[in-house]
Amino acid sequence: MDFLDIVMELRKRFNIEVPEKDYEHLATLAGCITYFSLC
Repeated sequence: MDFLDIVMELRKRFNIEVPEKDYEHLATLAGCITYFSLC
């Protein structure tokens, strides 16, 4: 599974739109947790 597959799955499961400019925040697990906790 590559990075975009992971981003698409996160969007689908949590129904959150992730703009391409924010992809850099999702590069690590800690970044994902921080990003999605702020949504």
